[in-house]
Amino acid sequence: FNSSIGVSDIYDSINVKSGNIKIDDKNMKALIAQDAIGQHGVTTNPLHMALVTSAIANNGIMMKPSIVKEIKGTNGNLIETGKPEELQTAVSKNTANQIKEYMVDTVKSGTGARAKISGITVGGKTGSAENENHEETHSWFTAFAPAEDPQIAVAVIVEEGGVGGKRAAEIAREVIKAYLKK
Repeated sequence: FNSSIGVSDIYDSINVKSGNIKIDDKNMKALIAQDAIGQHGVTTNPLHMALVTSAIANNGIMMKPSIVKEIKGTNGNLIETGKPEELQTAVSKNTANQIKEYMVDTVKSGTGARAKISGITVGGKTGSAENENHEETHSWFTAFAPAEDPQIAVAVIVEEGGVGGKRAAEIAREVIKAYLKK
């Protein structure tokens, strides 16, 4: 949060608007607590939340996001491959592993249960973003899978979709299943 994030592309790089946390006064513990749960002065976007989630799944290491993984010719031969690049260590391995456990529990028996996939351990976090223009909140869900050997991290927002454990978790589940071909 509060820093620029570049996106790798095989040919070039683009900047993505990062999430921000606006801390008005570091002594205002109530506002800091609100910021910690995504309220008050927090803004973000799905790519940024997918990066945060992938860092948790990757033992605290955030990788630079890439748009193109590889380029293949018409005959299917590999022409060029992007190279994974570490962006930063976001949190310690111990902290990442503790959060990972919480996220797995959220899907196993909490508000993220709609993201369950038979035979695959999914870790996830629900969220609801206030919507100033309408009564219905925006539905958020971010997840990674499989928890034992993470291969994918996703973040879904459904505008005016209600709470995050409903429609956004279902969409994340389907994206994960399609990626893992389950």
